[in-house]
Amino acid sequence: MKRPKSSTPRPSPDYPLQTKGSRIAAEARRETNKLSREERRNLFAEAMVTVYGERALKTAGTRH
Repeated sequence: MKRPKSSTPRPSPDYPLQTKGSRIAAEARRETNKLSREERRNLFAEAMVTVYGERALKTAGTRH
């Protein structure tokens, strides 16, 4: 019996499996997982202000 084709494309053999960006992202995820709920809430609020400006704090509450 034939196996169905995977919907995930195979990585290009010319492209490395690990890059500087993927290593930085993995490190950021590891560090983020160490944060407390309050620290995550504060960082989320800071990011919202960075993206949307001060109005983000007034119009939308953080639910994290």
